[in-house]
Amino acid sequence: FVKWSDKIGTPISPHRFRHTVATKIANSGCNLKSLQQLLGHTDIKTTFGYIETNIGDLRKIQSIL
Repeated sequence: FVKWSDKIGTPISPHRFRHTVATKIANSGCNLKSLQQLLGHTDIKTTFGYIETNIGDLRKIQSIL
């Protein structure tokens, strides 16, 4: 991760990478219970904490309301 950070010019960590991968998987339409198992979480709330909010999706929902 140090080499990747140096290459892209911004610090990244294994934990940040884990959050990013979890978000990408969730946004691909994966079953969230499967993602929970993949990440090794016992509580689905922890898994939800790993998933970044997609602003575009929030705007779509807001426009529907």
